[in-house]
Amino acid sequence: MSYIFGILDFSGVNIKEGELTKLERSVNGENFVSHIELAVNYAIGYGHFPGRESNCAIYMYQHLVLLADLRIYNLEYLKTFFSFDNQYEAFAKAFLKWGTYCANSINGDFAVVVIDQKNNEVHLIRDHIGARPLAYCYMANRLIFHRTNMG
Repeated sequence: MSYIFGILDFSGVNIKEGELTKLERSVNGENFVSHIELAVNYAIGYGHFPGRESNCAIYMYQHLVLLADLRIYNLEYLKTFFSFDNQYEAFAKAFLKWGTYCANSINGDFAVVVIDQKNNEVHLIRDHIGARPLAYCYMANRLIFHRTNMG
């Protein structure tokens, strides 16, 4: 049981921790452990039930920031293209190799937000079936998103 959430501001305004906390309270369950990161123009986080291992992470690789709720089942196949130490690095390298088409080569269930700081882009990527649904809204130069299916 886990969830991801965040706010990205495209006008350069810093997001206050209270804004992220308010979003988190709207999507989380009671007694969840949460982890957040605040940066210049984004605030992201994830939460998980304390009795279970989290499959969520905030992962930084080169110029990418990934916020991921991720389960990859074909890691051995991906190792034929590049080496990696964990599934988050595998996703980051797949994104760098194939761009947004990386989902075509990943067998798994996932909801991933990729913040590409070099190209000033944000991508929301989820598995083809939607096992990890990702809801979003764009208003007033802000992208607000969350994945809340508590399964």
